[in-house]
Amino acid sequence: MESAAERRPIHRVSSHNAQQKGQNMETQQESSAASAQTEAQQAKFKKMTQSPVERLICEMAVPTTVSMLVTAFYNMVDTFFVGMLNTSATAAVGISFSFMALIQAVGFFFGHGSGNPISRELGKRNTEEAARMAATGFFSAVIMGCVILVCGFVFLTPLCRLLGATPTMMPYARDYMKYILIGSPYMVGSLVLNNQLRLQGNAFYAMIGISVGGILNAASGSVRVNFPPACTGITRLSAVVCPRSAVRVWPALL
Repeated sequence: MESAAERRPIHRVSSHNAQQKGQNMETQQESSAASAQTEAQQAKFKKMTQSPVERLICEMAVPTTVSMLVTAFYNMVDTFFVGMLNTSATAAVGISFSFMALIQAVGFFFGHGSGNPISRELGKRNTEEAARMAATGFFSAVIMGCVILVCGFVFLTPLCRLLGATPTMMPYARDYMKYILIGSPYMVGSLVLNNQLRLQGNAFYAMIGISVGGILNAASGSVRVNFPPACTGITRLSAVVCPRSAVRVWPALL
């Protein structure tokens, strides 16, 4: 009959083998995931460098056009729901759109400025430099958005007056602009990421991001107007999924 001292080494060896098997399985899973990612990158690189230019432009133009239409849809939805309040509020939203266009221009500036070098570096297969350019463009844009936020709050009243606010619409314009300014870092950052995605050849995913924001913008605006008690959850969901849409809806419907 075996003693406990004789059985103990066998138990240790079996547990050690089980641990090795578990580690080997994890290593195999990681290697398979890495190989799948590498294959996807290779396929993407081949598509962007060897596909006919005409077909590639058409494939990327369709989602880009949809993204631009959804951006215009943002303004239409905001104007529609705010128009249910009064004319002064509608006018305040209208004059704020010009400032939002300026914020969007800043986002496009950093998005296209960093996206073009990213495309070139990815074409050279220099992923480290591409990642560095992506990070530089994104964080530079967020910092600029914070500068817009601070300067906008310091000069809020002169800014509204410069945009064309009259004394009647000034209270509405100030309230709406406060939320626009709070959301400016998020808006600029999201636009930079959207343009970087598009310039990497992922125009479809960029379209999905913009479209989700537009749908949430319309849904939260409708709930806010028609079902005020239920608005909190929808607007919080908008803030988590797409801060840009939530920031644009909240002040217009207070």
